[in-house]
Amino acid sequence: MQCKDNNKVYSKRHVLTSMRVFERGELRLLWPFYADYLLSQLLFFAPAFYIVYFLDIGLSLFQLGLVMAAAPLAGLLFEIPTGAVADLYGRKFSVLLSFLLVAAGYLLLFFFTSIPALIAIFALIGFAGTFWSGAKDAWVVDLIGKRKTLLQIILQKQIFSAVLD
Repeated sequence: MQCKDNNKVYSKRHVLTSMRVFERGELRLLWPFYADYLLSQLLFFAPAFYIVYFLDIGLSLFQLGLVMAAAPLAGLLFEIPTGAVADLYGRKFSVLLSFLLVAAGYLLLFFFTSIPALIAIFALIGFAGTFWSGAKDAWVVDLIGKRKTLLQIILQKQIFSAVLD
């Protein structure tokens, strides 16, 4: 079968291969990033459960606001300095350190209920998030190489997300 477009003739194989979302071997290379994206989509509603949990342990709405504000505030303060970690030690190290610190922060939530401890834990989670904020996309670009632009990679991630939603 052939397809005509602007006086050009394409074979069926060419049309099907040009419609691929992923290049050969690309999904095998990038599956951890797609798994991370899927997990982050699944955890989108997690803050609603934080609120219920924190209200259940006796926090007032003001205290809840202080605790929840600690993460973005720490992220704002440490975004630039933690970028140097990715430059000095590598993007992979920075991303993996981020995941480790975020996991430790969420684990600590089970052991502490005081306001200062919860603020410190959420500050740790916000601080940890700054390690992957730019490094993760840069790591993907490094793995893919110059074959695709960052925009194409982001569009692939959006297509992947739309299929899962």
